[in-house]
Amino acid sequence: MKIPYGFAVDNDGKVTIDQAQAQVIQMIFREYLNGNSLGGLARMLESRGIPAIRE
Repeated sequence: MKIPYGFAVDNDGKVTIDQAQAQVIQMIFREYLNGNSLGGLARMLESRGIPAIRE
């Protein structure tokens, strides 16, 4: 099973929130709601050194 961005699997095999990734997700939503475009979001993430998720 692929775990979505923002989540992790703990030592007991339970899905938990990854706090660092959760902060990124919250920032993305906040910026989007403030009118930032998807391209603007991508540039912002890139400028902050936050890598794209590749499968």
